[in-house]
Amino acid sequence: MVGSPSSFPPGYFDPIVPVAPQLLSLVALSEASYFADVLLEEHWWPTFCALRDVQELQIGCVGYKLDEIFPLLQQLQHLTTLSISHLDPPSPYPRNIPHFDKLTSATTLEFIAETPALRSLALPRQLRPIWTAEELAEVKAAAEEKGLCLRLE
Repeated sequence: MVGSPSSFPPGYFDPIVPVAPQLLSLVALSEASYFADVLLEEHWWPTFCALRDVQELQIGCVGYKLDEIFPLLQQLQHLTTLSISHLDPPSPYPRNIPHFDKLTSATTLEFIAETPALRSLALPRQLRPIWTAEELAEVKAAAEEKGLCLRLE
């Protein structure tokens, strides 16, 4: 499901939650609405909490708290592929949402170490100016040591 959070009425995603434990793959992309405060919306969170057997997960950067996503997803024993992506808004809109500083290198390192089946991790390229060169190098080294394909897209 793809769309702007403001285009979905409350409860729109509720029917997904009961089937979430059975999903092997999920694409859950929401585009940020640059006219609303989407940082407070957590429309994907109940679905992510219900996941159990998912192997491939592609998510955007809105609809949940960025600082809580890695601790939640590292519990998924079968997760092999995670992609977190964010497209820049059209040029006249502000580029300050979501707050990428919530995806820290420390939580990323823990996620890499504690997610047993993980083989591919794609993170938003917007992390490059936020993480120091040392932090980025440390994350890359941890990924390489685990045999993980790491991309910043």
